[in-house]
Amino acid sequence: MNILVVGGCGFLGSHTADRLIKLGHEVVILDNLDPKVHGDGSKQQTYISNNTTFVMGDIRSKNDWISVLRNIDIIFHFAAHQDYMNNFSKFFDTNATGTALLYEILVEKKLKPHVIIASSQAVYGEARYECYQCKKIFQINARTLKDLYRCYWYHLCLFCQNGARPRQSDENGIMPLNMYAVSKATQEMIGYRLGNLYNIPTTILRYSIVQGPRQSFYNFYSGLCRIACVNAIKGKTTTIYEDGQQLRDYVNIEDVVDANIL
Repeated sequence: MNILVVGGCGFLGSHTADRLIKLGHEVVILDNLDPKVHGDGSKQQTYISNNTTFVMGDIRSKNDWISVLRNIDIIFHFAAHQDYMNNFSKFFDTNATGTALLYEILVEKKLKPHVIIASSQAVYGEARYECYQCKKIFQINARTLKDLYRCYWYHLCLFCQNGARPRQSDENGIMPLNMYAVSKATQEMIGYRLGNLYNIPTTILRYSIVQGPRQSFYNFYSGLCRIACVNAIKGKTTTIYEDGQQLRDYVNIEDVVDANIL
């Protein structure tokens, strides 16, 4: 099949493109090699197999989209703005508007590839908790700076103020708490609604803290693996904050690629 991997020079995209090539598919990559992810882009370009077609382009450009959509059977849409910077509008300009533009073109050109959108566990917000005392289950908001400065690491029951334990997230609801998460939730709705309305096959995958080779050292959103690796390269120690008992789920990039292929 002819498969377009948008953001194919990035972490998720490059590993998925590699697997698709091994499976014998024809792969086209669209990427703008954003310096906030790729630095000068020279290293990331070495990820690109000679068996792919690379197009330098931006998902916010209609012409760039049109240039890569001909005869495409499947679109893996990994391109996104993700960081902890305060350029709030860029999250929506890239993640939401860029995706809406894709569907706009698909409808205009009467194209119906299978669109696979990379979303994030961030749309769920913070965890759910169960009170030890009253047994009520509740979803928390982000902790306040006041609580952190007072070393209040653990959440109390919203109803009786007793201790609580974390529970599995409820995938039936979302509560995005930062602009990246809100933009990804918006992107999901765009894909879901327009896909259904215009009969464009659409799959949305919510990835959860993916770790592995090729993560960007230039992007703060890469998380603990990035921080530890950068410190190790510079000969520095990694600081563990709070009391060291915090929990976080991780998934390896190879397992995520397996899911993408399925």
